Amino acid sequence: IVRDPFVVFPSTMNLWRRLYRLQGLQEPKFERLEEDVLDTYLHLFERIDGGRALVAASHFFEVRYEDLIADPLGRLRAMYRHLVLGDFDRVAPRVEGYLKDARDYKTNRYQLRSEERATIAERWKPVIERYGYAVGVN
Repeated sequence: IVRDPFVVFPSTMNLWRRLYRLQGLQEPKFERLEEDVLDTYLHLFERIDGGRALVAASHFFEVRYEDLIADPLGRLRAMYRHLVLGDFDRVAPRVEGYLKDARDYKTNRYQLRSEERATIAERWKPVIERYGYAVGVN
């Protein structure tokens, strides 16, 4: 699952801050946090790309989060077909039940400062372009 980098960045910053506060053995200073998040994200995609050659194309399926949310049954059906996971119609009722239960779920909303947005656009440009994400203001 690939998600809009302009959403991933503030969400990851929030996650790491919370984890450091809750799980750390000392008071976190977050001195390199932004840089670590920027580097780790690119490293993740480098590793995924490096691993693609090791996996048959029929065993690898990518989906944009936004597309999954817009059409969960359609995207999951496509995934089942691509990965040859069996008859999606057998699991569709359970997926529909889950979607019904989760219909009121709302994702967190974060605001980016213009300088953060510019940094993300510059540093994560290959991912932004590759998956067709907009650089415009959120």
